Amino acid sequence: MSKVDVIKLADKMNRAGVPGDYGPQMSRLLSLIWKEVAKGNPVTTKRAAAIAAKIGAPASESEAFLQKMAEKDDAGNIIGILGLSQDESWAHGLTVNGVPLRSWCAWDQFFLAQVLGQTVFGESESPVSNKKISITITPEGVKACEPAGTVISVVTLDPDKYDKRKLEELWSGL
Repeated sequence: MSKVDVIKLADKMNRAGVPGDYGPQMSRLLSLIWKEVAKGNPVTTKRAAAIAAKIGAPASESEAFLQKMAEKDDAGNIIGILGLSQDESWAHGLTVNGVPLRSWCAWDQFFLAQVLGQTVFGESESPVSNKKISITITPEGVKACEPAGTVISVVTLDPDKYDKRKLEELWSGL
């Protein structure tokens, strides 16, 4: 992907409501919630509030951020956030520390290894051949991939075609 393509992708994501910078407190909160979700158990509202309080993030700002960015179960617990999920309906499987999880798209697995500081074992199905693709990604980079020569495509969406207030609708367009 060229620098121009990355800039265009970032612009479309920004127009779709995904900011390029969440600020230091919300970025820290996001990182900590990712790590909690990766443990494999839903993150309660009380636990999320305690995490936000521990890092000194304002409660109202944290709640609004998580309301916009998090995927929740019927009880209101966080089961996913920005690419990482406990919901088995997402197409891309991954395992972190023996915990089976899902990613919203195959691309997410690349950054999740880095932000979690853990090895990610990913598994997806090729949309072209319908064959299984497996990948091992450490925080340092890709360590193994089968079949050899596998590539990843990034689909860009037109943010003007989706309701930016509805996270599920936005991401299902990818």
